[in-house]
Amino acid sequence: MEDKAKRLNILFLGGSKRVSIARMLKSAGRELGVDIGIFSYELDTKVPIAIEGPVIEGLRWADEGILEHIHDTVIDRSIDIIIPFVDPAIGVAARYRDTYGDVFVPVGSTEGVETMFDKIAADQAFQRAGLPRPELIPGPGGEPVFPVIAKPRHGSASQGIVIIHSTEELRPYIASRPSHLVQRYIANAEEYTVDCYVAMNGEIKVVSPRRRGEVSGGEVTTTVTVESPDIVNLTVQALKALDLRGAVTVQFIVDKLETDFKPMIMEINPRLGGGVVASVHAHADIPRYIIADALGIGTEPCDEIIPGTFITRYQQEVVFVNGRRQ
Repeated sequence: MEDKAKRLNILFLGGSKRVSIARMLKSAGRELGVDIGIFSYELDTKVPIAIEGPVIEGLRWADEGILEHIHDTVIDRSIDIIIPFVDPAIGVAARYRDTYGDVFVPVGSTEGVETMFDKIAADQAFQRAGLPRPELIPGPGGEPVFPVIAKPRHGSASQGIVIIHSTEELRPYIASRPSHLVQRYIANAEEYTVDCYVAMNGEIKVVSPRRRGEVSGGEVTTTVTVESPDIVNLTVQALKALDLRGAVTVQFIVDKLETDFKPMIMEINPRLGGGVVASVHAHADIPRYIIADALGIGTEPCDEIIPGTFITRYQQEVVFVNGRRQ
């Protein structure tokens, strides 16, 4: 992609509610002297992102023809960058890049993406990397301390998760679902999310931790950036060991009953998180890094994240009359 490009068109995959990020990308583009056009690929065209740009009615992520359909969209709309925002779209974006290679996709390798969305494979990767994580059940120590938490191997967005309270419940559960991941359940938990960007050349540009607050419908509605060298160091260790690229969201959990602060890794989502806007406001300008990376512009890593940057969300209506945005 030429450094002198004056306009870049970005296609969101499943970015129906990402209005703030769209505006941040446009702002970052202006700073870099580039006009940013936003498009979004959705099942329903009547979604909030329509306020920032055209919405293309798309196919389901598992549809056999989706790569070809996205390619038609790329050609028709002169798309330069594809950014996935929901878990199933990440693999689609990586496979599109592998198949066509005509746009910039800030996502790691297809193999790496698939590993992160296989909870057992991901846990094994975390173990090989020496990352602390909640212990597996049943473990080497004998009978587990209940309750425990069971997660579908390929689930996402907390779907299918079950809390199990006794051996009588656990044994038949494991017998009928041997591929599920079962771990110690941390009842008094505090969760942290880390927003990261790793350039395609492997340079880590941003590591911004924040504490999760209220969540509604799987979306964080309040979050605040924090200063935590322990979480930053573990995140850098994970990014390097797992050879991740692009936008990455790392999630940690802490048992508040422990005397010492001991973060454990829960999962890694190789995409932008919903609460990343807090990190951007805290000086972690990930939208700018994405655009600069796409243009091949060198940038310095972010050396200062402002802790205590708090965001809270509210609802605002986007009106459609007879299918047309007003």
